Amino acid sequence: MAQPDQAPGSACGLLSRREILRRGVLGAAGLAVGPAALAALPAVLAACGENTSTLTPPPLVIPSLVPGLTGQLRVGDQIDVLGTHSLDIAAGLHDVDTAFAAKTGLAVTANDKPAYDPRQYLSSEPDDVSTSTYFHGYRLRLYGPAGLLAPLDDVWEGVKDNFSACVAEAVTGPDGHVYGIPFDSSPWVFFYRKSLWASKGYEVPTTWTELLALCGRMQSDNDILSTPIAMGARDGWPPMGTFDMLNLRLNGYDFHIGLLTGKEKWTDQRVIAVFEAWRKLIPYYNQRGAIGAIPNQTWLDAAGTMEGGTAGMFYSSLSLTGEFGGLDTAIVDDIDFFEFPYFGNQWDAERVVEAPIDLWVMPSKSPTLQANRANAKAYLDFWARGSTQLLMHGQRPGFIPTARDIDTAQLDRLSKKALELVGGAHHLTQAFDGDTRPDFPGAGGMQGFLQTFLHDPTRDLAAFTQQVQDFWDALPPFDG
Repeated sequence: MAQPDQAPGSACGLLSRREILRRGVLGAAGLAVGPAALAALPAVLAACGENTSTLTPPPLVIPSLVPGLTGQLRVGDQIDVLGTHSLDIAAGLHDVDTAFAAKTGLAVTANDKPAYDPRQYLSSEPDDVSTSTYFHGYRLRLYGPAGLLAPLDDVWEGVKDNFSACVAEAVTGPDGHVYGIPFDSSPWVFFYRKSLWASKGYEVPTTWTELLALCGRMQSDNDILSTPIAMGARDGWPPMGTFDMLNLRLNGYDFHIGLLTGKEKWTDQRVIAVFEAWRKLIPYYNQRGAIGAIPNQTWLDAAGTMEGGTAGMFYSSLSLTGEFGGLDTAIVDDIDFFEFPYFGNQWDAERVVEAPIDLWVMPSKSPTLQANRANAKAYLDFWARGSTQLLMHGQRPGFIPTARDIDTAQLDRLSKKALELVGGAHHLTQAFDGDTRPDFPGAGGMQGFLQTFLHDPTRDLAAFTQQVQDFWDALPPFDG
């Protein structure tokens, strides 16, 4: 949803450098920090509210001397035990909570929930503010209007200028209220080795036709790369990312979201066209098109073939860079990425980026929220600042801040490039499992269907998509 000062359809404008995606599991939060974090705290606090870019951010409003900002604030950090990835934000949260306490004098009580049912948590005695991979996309659109999340319009009014139009759209419910304060994200991109491509004269494809031609050339050369594209489908979720972008590029943002929320049908000819296009790419996957082998490789193994130089590229979230710790520095410096190519149709102008965000919400049924609401608002305001988000960024390689006043000089090479990518987006998607009901994408659902398709892409697509639609239709009513 475009904000009043941003024209509908305008680009994100995250300064001139930004980008995104994520999946997985949020780690435990607490107040303890290491010596290094404490040593850096004075500089961090000095930077709070400081403009380090050409954008003039809104002032940092944390009225620490105003009565009411006293006592405790209960902060819940949930762990998504159903996710396939693990992302530990504990260290970053420690640093942020310490900086917030030093700035405001408020004590933060952090509660981790290693396993939970999100609706049950929000309906019982939740914390004053909470973060989880559950609270974006489909569930934000569900929980907000259902009264489980408190509208944050008053907080957003003071910080909205520090976020782009497409980020604002991602945190706004169908009722027009804002229900989340975003703090980071991680985009889906094609990773590749620059030196290997340069040695063969390969160029980054910007169109679907160029991508197919490049894959054909790689497969014909076969003296450097044994396979053009690594696809680690054994884990189930990597194919969903490819489906997302093919559907978005071929059919547009509105149709894609409508499909994942049940407003459109899987039997639609436009969906069949997605699988028809995908058929052309599958012969360039693992083991030179040995279709039966594709689902047997994990995503980490597939990524390793790109890193090791035996696969031409690997499509994944930027969070993959969090796995670079054990790689030789020369290899890390040699890795680059490019966005999913375009089809040269009417949807190119949407510049959609698959970019799920992590955000903070305010559970409306917190038993202490009424007493702590001013504290909770101050905490969310604090998280809306680039200086705060940088504390988290330093602990989470592969995730980029969402605030516009970020000091880009403190970002690594790939994070800066990611910011540029998001800066041109008109819409951000929350990944397949974020934009649909959570009982649809699992191993017994869409992940299984896509693995079946990869095993045999020659199957009758009308019958195949009917099976998917029948599965959706058989799902029980879902409320959280």
